[in-house]
Amino acid sequence: MTDAIYETYIGVSMTIVWAGLSLGAVYALVALCLNITLSNTGIFNFAQPHFLMLGGFVGFELQSRWGMPLLLILIVCGILGGFVGYLEERLAIRPLGTHRGHAVLVTTVGFAVALEGAIIVYWSTDPYPFKLMASTQALDLLGGRVLPVDLVLIVLAISVMALLVLAQRTKWGLAGTAATLDSDVARLRGINVERVTTGAFIAAGALAAALGPVVGSKIGINHTIGNNLVVLTFAALAVGGFGSYVGCVLGGLITGLLQLATTYAFGDEWPLIILLAFLLAVLLLRPTGILGARSLRSV
Repeated sequence: MTDAIYETYIGVSMTIVWAGLSLGAVYALVALCLNITLSNTGIFNFAQPHFLMLGGFVGFELQSRWGMPLLLILIVCGILGGFVGYLEERLAIRPLGTHRGHAVLVTTVGFAVALEGAIIVYWSTDPYPFKLMASTQALDLLGGRVLPVDLVLIVLAISVMALLVLAQRTKWGLAGTAATLDSDVARLRGINVERVTTGAFIAAGALAAALGPVVGSKIGINHTIGNNLVVLTFAALAVGGFGSYVGCVLGGLITGLLQLATTYAFGDEWPLIILLAFLLAVLLLRPTGILGARSLRSV
């Protein structure tokens, strides 16, 4: 009996861990997209989660109505997301000039509202049970149960993080860092700051929209995804550290694990309260987050 109880306890615990890691991977992926613009332009783009929402709806449309294969769906969503990211930079960022201040927060929120409104007009407020992955059969792994889409999300979060860390060391990444630290000095050094900014918004938009169908397979698709992810992703970024791609993944996984463990232990009412208390504790001990860069945190 004791062995059976122990095995049941391990099974439940590992299942919670896998569920928490997969949910944390969602937050990590959104945080990575947010960090592209933050690291290369110094702008926190509140509309970024809405790109993921857009990709989810478009992916659903392409799969259900046109029967497109997975790879083509991701490519189309990525191209669309990049184009919308370009529009956001041209319409909501560039008109503010070089002295943006807090106005950029207002314009990115405004773009998010406009994007959400366009989605509601076309797709309505109904939720869509989108399942991009063919297999929904849970697998036994390390004593727990995990869905294939959960493993895909975890692997994606780590893979995207690795690619962005490498990209940060390229000419484009170094130019973005220089433009964020001091745009005037960067211009004197021959860096086209406007091009760097546009490229960052295109890259972040393309990545977020391409991830939308995969994330939608995990959490479903509805018009509230963008707003819900803003709060939790901000918490993940603050815990992991603004400006750090590794911190994005670390903060996202911690947030997901804490949310699932709290839900299992105390119910649905407590996760957000405990998560915010944990966030405050981290920021009191380390204001820049666990792996945050002080210069980016000040921006």
